[in-house]
Amino acid sequence: MASYNEPFYQSGVRASYEGSDRLDFQFWVVNGYNFFLDANSAKSVGMLFSYSLREDLQLTYTNLFGRESLDGSFPKQYRTYHNLYVNYNPTPKIHLTVGGDVGTQSHSQLDHPEKTAIMYNALTTIRYQFTDEYSVTGRVETFQDPDGFISGTYENDMGDLAGVQLMGYTLSTEYKPNAISFVRLEGRWISAKKDLPIFYQNEPTNERIEGSLSMGIVF
Repeated sequence: MASYNEPFYQSGVRASYEGSDRLDFQFWVVNGYNFFLDANSAKSVGMLFSYSLREDLQLTYTNLFGRESLDGSFPKQYRTYHNLYVNYNPTPKIHLTVGGDVGTQSHSQLDHPEKTAIMYNALTTIRYQFTDEYSVTGRVETFQDPDGFISGTYENDMGDLAGVQLMGYTLSTEYKPNAISFVRLEGRWISAKKDLPIFYQNEPTNERIEGSLSMGIVF
């Protein structure tokens, strides 16, 4: 859920600096949060800082700042977004990722439009590599955007608008016949806030169970 709502689609200018094998720094100016084309006359600015504290421990931080409201609208809405991830490999077989995001947007609370809305998400992913070909991965995530300025708004059981608030649990297994291909089987359970039936299975529900089988190859 976090990856789906993070600023992924962007266009603009990026400057990169690689100080060493351990350090990577980027600065960018883009059209906006998940925008290829301009949504307004403002630009957003951000940065990436990645540093390997040691061979098995890497820290990555990114951010983005900008105005997201349309030209001519009032009050203006300014958004900040921070992303922090830590990758840790205590052994060759164990791969751990812990991370999260915090975002704010001015004049965006649903109940108090004059106040700043806040969202956050967090996840922990652990993969155990049994062999070079076979691994098992588990993930726990939370996504909390009560005012919906990132995720959008939905009608709850009371008929009021609310943003997405949920927990998710994922278990997957992957087999790699060779270095350029994989087969992955994944199961996932998502549970949203009880009064927020954002899914549908015969009737509106706040829970979703899904499975997927995927294959990939690198050319």
